[in-house]
Amino acid sequence: MLEILVLLLSLAKAPEIALPTLARLSAPSEFQPTQRAVGNWRMQAALDLDLGADAALRWALGSTPTNLPRCIRLNNYWCIKKAGWAGELGGDSEGHGAFASAAEGAAAAVTLLRRYYLNYGRKSARAIVAHWAPAECELSVVSAGAQSPSAATSLGPLAKFGIGNTLRARWLAAHGRGGAAVTRRSSRAIAARRSIVPDRVTRPPRSQASARRTAAPEPPLILEPPIKTETLRLAAVSPATLARDTPLVPAPQPRPAGSCAGDTQRLANYAAHAIDGLVRSPDEDLKLFEVDGSPLPALPRLLANMAAVEIGPYRADGKLIEAAIAAVRNAPWRTAGGGQ
Repeated sequence: MLEILVLLLSLAKAPEIALPTLARLSAPSEFQPTQRAVGNWRMQAALDLDLGADAALRWALGSTPTNLPRCIRLNNYWCIKKAGWAGELGGDSEGHGAFASAAEGAAAAVTLLRRYYLNYGRKSARAIVAHWAPAECELSVVSAGAQSPSAATSLGPLAKFGIGNTLRARWLAAHGRGGAAVTRRSSRAIAARRSIVPDRVTRPPRSQASARRTAAPEPPLILEPPIKTETLRLAAVSPATLARDTPLVPAPQPRPAGSCAGDTQRLANYAAHAIDGLVRSPDEDLKLFEVDGSPLPALPRLLANMAAVEIGPYRADGKLIEAAIAAVRNAPWRTAGGGQ
């Protein structure tokens, strides 16, 4: 693509190309946070995406489509997260790395894949994709739990439905000691009374007056109010009545907003596209690297498939992928290190 672009530029007539447009060809590789783009991304895309000659020339001169995938503007065709990679200039608000060139972004993607495969044993497409593009609903649940520390120490639904949500647990949650149902009035009466039975046998005080002075008041016993949303019966109810009136299993609840069903399907589709032309199942070993870190023949195809998912409908150029694999092959390899 580089040779074709240079040829087209040499054949172009000078009066037809404005000077501001030519200036874009030599744009600096600086990250522009407000625009969420690297200054030279148009030239990088013209050279390193699989575009036709006319489209590559238009992109290089500044005429690009409006709705481009965000990672193209970051020279990061695999949308990897920033982690101090070589050539990394910064990142957008969602943590995607911005690279000085598409070649450095591709090399970081190869390095990350090698780390996944050899360091962490993520050898199948399903295992790789689950960490490469994790489910957003799981991240939202984790962040929500971090914002409310009291949720980790509170029993929450367990106090209402009983541990395990079994019939006996729910019945016990709705009844007091001795099997009597607890109402608002009875719970207030129980709270008003104090236990007269000591918790443990202690030495009797010297006198009754001193015992009253030294004994600390016992905190009131407060029970949970009865469950209003369920009908619970005693074990003495006949089976026919129980089957007719008593719902033993709670009614199905609507799916919460943070459900992972959509993300699960998205990851399944991602894995299915990633294995195209490689293996039959997303759970098979992709055979990407040797034990010493040397790349295997399946690696270029996987990189091309993953880029097609991340920046679709565009494709990374095959020469970019081969150059990135060669650069990582020549780099020193260590079997331990950080990851994404």
